[in-house]
Amino acid sequence: MMMQEIEGTEFITISYKTDQNSTIPLQAIMEVIGGKVLFDSKKESIGVLSRHVLPVSGRLLVIGVKQHQELKDMVATLFMYDIVSGKQLWVNDNLFKPEAPTSKGFLGKLQSMGQQFGNLQKLTSEPLELDNQHVIITHPSYVMKLKSSTGELVWKNKIDP
Repeated sequence: MMMQEIEGTEFITISYKTDQNSTIPLQAIMEVIGGKVLFDSKKESIGVLSRHVLPVSGRLLVIGVKQHQELKDMVATLFMYDIVSGKQLWVNDNLFKPEAPTSKGFLGKLQSMGQQFGNLQKLTSEPLELDNQHVIITHPSYVMKLKSSTGELVWKNKIDP
């Protein structure tokens, strides 16, 4: 178990694993003054790759993985929460979909999943809030602007490394 202060806020994160073989930790975010748990990835069934407090809009962006009900696979996904209530505002599992795999069958699925998780884990910086409605997310291959209230993609530009 590891506790970490979220710099510039009154929140802490507690990261933990329920299974020692797990590579993706669970996280809880807690408000320090009153002790209120604002987010618990175990309750939400999300493996957390990263989390980002967006102080301008009062939101929490969680980049994680969740089992897709139809595909029965783990899907890399963006989740947005209201930081005060802990209420989930939106989920978007389309933004980090990989390009079509070059292999078919099981190897293609593995390649696709690896690319998808790799896409999420390689954000090059903290998300940048432009105002209380828009956020920019950077990655080595692209930059995208989202409506932080809805998860709607405003634009996405490819960057050649």
